[in-house]
Formats: sequence, structure tokens, C-alpha cells
Amino acid sequence: MSPNNTTNNTTSPDYGYDGDLAADKLFNGEWGELLFGIPVDSIGEPLFSVIVVGIVVAPLYARTGDVVIPATVLALLSGSLIPMLPGALVGVAWGIFWIALAIGIIGLIRNFN
Repeated sequence: MSPNNTTNNTTSPDYGYDGDLAADKLFNGEWGELLFGIPVDSIGEPLFSVIVVGIVVAPLYARTGDVVIPATVLALLSGSLIPMLPGALVGVAWGIFWIALAIGIIGLIRNFN
């Protein structure tokens, strides 16, 4: 191999962005990937699920003082959406389902003690 025949074998890191413009994703009907793809790829599905549950349950808990109803509704909604979501978001829906179910069960136990 001659010294002048060098190849660059380095690859750039993948940050979850494939190079498409945001407007292209929006107008091509890929709004789910635009809204949730990059945040989920950045922080991971479990943490994103915890953030979504916190955003939904915390204000309702602050208003009503009870977590059972918002957690139950969130668990039912996420469980019903699992078959309809694209493959990348199914893990997030499962995470939301299990976290909301656990919060609802803990809230029920606290109510009956």
C-alpha cells in the first residue's frame, strides 16, 4: 500500500437526526418522529416516560390532592394507544402505562389505609 493511498475510516456520531429538515418531516406526515424522535433518542425511553407521567399527574395532583384518577386515566389511554403507535413509540407507551399503573395502585393503597 502506498503512502498516498490513505482512506478516512472515521465516522461521525449519530445524534438521532438523519439530516432531513424539520419542515420536510412535518409536511411529509412524520410529525410523530419530529416531536418525539429526537427527545426520546436523546434521553431514552424510560426517562421520557417518567417525564410525561410527571407532566400529566403532578398538576392534577396539585389541584385535586389525589393521584388515582389521573394515573388511572393515563394508564388506560396509553394502554389503548399501544396497538396504534409506530414501533419507535411503543416502548414509551409501555413505560407510561406501567408507571401510571404503579402510581394508581400506590394511590389506592394510600386511600384505603
